[in-house]
Amino acid sequence: MGAPHVLSTALVRSVIELATKVTCNLPDTIKMLRGRLQEVIGQKRSVVVVTCRNQQVESIMDTLGPHKLACLSEDDSWELFSKKSFSNGVEERAELVAIGKHIVKKCRGLPLALKTMGGLMSSKQLVQEWEVIEESSIGDNGTMDLTQKAESIFRDLVWRSFLQDVKTKKLYSVSTRYEEIGCKMHDLMHDLAKDVTDEYATIEELIQQKAMIKDVRHMTTVYAWSEEEHVSSALKDTVSLRTVFKPLILPKNLKESGPESLRVLCCWDPSIIHNQVINGKLLRYLDLSMSGIIRMPNSICLLYNLQSLRLNGCSLLQQLPEGMSTMRKLIHLYLFGCDSLERMPPNIGLLHNLHTLTNFVVDIEVGCGIKELKDLRHLSNRLERYNLRKVKNENNAKEANLHQKQNITELLMR
Repeated sequence: MGAPHVLSTALVRSVIELATKVTCNLPDTIKMLRGRLQEVIGQKRSVVVVTCRNQQVESIMDTLGPHKLACLSEDDSWELFSKKSFSNGVEERAELVAIGKHIVKKCRGLPLALKTMGGLMSSKQLVQEWEVIEESSIGDNGTMDLTQKAESIFRDLVWRSFLQDVKTKKLYSVSTRYEEIGCKMHDLMHDLAKDVTDEYATIEELIQQKAMIKDVRHMTTVYAWSEEEHVSSALKDTVSLRTVFKPLILPKNLKESGPESLRVLCCWDPSIIHNQVINGKLLRYLDLSMSGIIRMPNSICLLYNLQSLRLNGCSLLQQLPEGMSTMRKLIHLYLFGCDSLERMPPNIGLLHNLHTLTNFVVDIEVGCGIKELKDLRHLSNRLERYNLRKVKNENNAKEANLHQKQNITELLMR
């Protein structure tokens, strides 16, 4: 029996039960159900209005013929959308109106879509937020990258109070400042997240139970040096580990033979750059911020799938890997507070997928000049340029094409 038939009989049965306030026990045959329906609502001046999008349901219920509703006109669509979107303190500015009309076109006159999108926009005050929704709205896959989507989701979670007490912490180094955002998760959301993640245990519990967990997937800890042996023992033979987040020192067994399954590694232990753990083919995210690294080895360039490299606060870092231009999947390179960095690696302009490059240190060596910025079309947010005294002439500066990088919101030149 097809889905439309099931939908039809269920709808008729619901109408009968609604009218009689008694459970309908007739079999699922259209003929019997329709007969019972006529008995129940066949009185004079009795009217049943059925809304549906299925022609089979329409043919079963049909007595007077269907009234097919047309989609809303462009003017009516805008009236409905604007009434919703500008009803919660959002000012009807020209920039928002222009973006809103593009969103309305994508809704194609459908009232439900217009009301939903209008309600969503009523919580968005910034032009950038409207642009993000326009890029990702109905009927369009959009051109947003993963970071923009994540930022949009974060703002939405804050607006819905799932995330609370958002605080921005300003951090300073010798020559720059940068920010970290912290927040708290609502108690109920925290409990739900724990439930969704299934089994959850702290490192302390694993140590106390002397447990040896083979299928640990995500680990976050800041344990003391004295606990390294216990943690290594608890994680012995782990083959499914995907995330290691912020240990002061990496467990010995992970250093010697890191699991190939590792996707995310955030660690303050500078010795790991020479260990097996960061040679994983699947590693996507590497954060060595605040560590005492002086030179990044070329072995890092073998991480062909690496998408994000964070070296914030590595104040002793002097040199990035020379072969870094081969890391074509790299999207984010964070260098805030790397005050000792002497120059950029050659030909960094070949990293066409790069969206985040916080610092660019100009040098006169081949492939290290300011024109390397020319083809980095996706750069966004903050960019700091250093050693501008090494730019030879005005033409070289123009080759950076900074005027075409519309997503850069803050530009510092030193």
